[in-house]
Amino acid sequence: MRYITFLSKQRVHLIFLTAILLISGPLAYGQETKEFIYGDALPDAPELSVRGTYKVGVRTMDLVNPNQIDILNVKEGIAPLYDRPLKVEVWYLFGT
Repeated sequence: MRYITFLSKQRVHLIFLTAILLISGPLAYGQETKEFIYGDALPDAPELSVRGTYKVGVRTMDLVNPNQIDILNVKEGIAPLYDRPLKVEVWYLFGT
């Protein structure tokens, strides 16, 4: 350790120990946790976010509201009509 003349041996050992702890800390934490499944509650999730006995489903639907006034294109008192698109997501529960 010729190149480290200004540091004592204790300081060098402390630096290496700190580096090892910083590197191994997250690795050890990752090993203790179970495998994450998309949709699982994160560790900081609220108490009521745990999985229940019901399954949850979601469906995305594209609806159309026909013959709506196109207020952006009104000219000279004439209001054109258009079919207004509406994307809806419906969440639902179903039993086990």
